[in-house]
Order: sequence, then structure tokens, then C-alpha cells
Amino acid sequence: MKEERMKILDMVEKGIINADEARLLLGSLSTKSDDDKLKEFANNVADFAKDVGEKTKEACAAASPKIKKATKVVVTKTACLVENISKSLNEAVKKMECEAHPDEECDCDCDEKDSE
Repeated sequence: MKEERMKILDMVEKGIINADEARLLLGSLSTKSDDDKLKEFANNVADFAKDVGEKTKEACAAASPKIKKATKVVVTKTACLVENISKSLNEAVKKMECEAHPDEECDCDCDEKDSE
């Protein structure tokens, strides 16, 4: 790279190129090649992906206890709802059986037997 710079300065000294042309040539020497730019970009993407992976892992670890707690609450509430629905269905079935056989004694709490 030093050798190329010296040649450009020598060309200016000999009058082959002017200062503006020398500046452009010197600038082109200092810019990165497309391969270098691509490698730098790939490294930046890899670093970014690594950072995102680490942050995601941290977020999942932080969220895990909260998710477990929320899951436990949902399961508990669902179990209570299922129990309530089961009780209601059992009562409805008993009432329907009682209504289907009005002459028989039944052990349900239906109001229709009491009103007769």
C-alpha cells in the first residue's frame, strides 16, 4: 500500500497527474474492497445474531417462572370450572330423570316435586 502511495505522489511530482487526480487515487487505495466490506458485513451480522440469541435466552429464562406461575393459575381455574360444570350437569340430569318419572320418588332438589 505504501508503494502505491509513493507512485501516485511521484506521478504528481512529474506532472503526470494533478493534485485532484492524486487525491482520488489515494482515496481509492484507502477504501475497502468489496470482499472486505462483505466480510465485515458478515461479521457484523454474526455478532448481531449472537447478541440476539443471548438476549432471547435471557428473556426466556426471566419469563420461565412467570409462565409457570400463570400456567398453574390457569390449570387451577380450569379445574374449578370443570368441577362446577360437572356439578351443574349432574343436577340437570337428576332433574331430568325426576321429571321423566313424576310418579317415582327421587332424591333431587327439584322444585316441581315440592309444588305438587
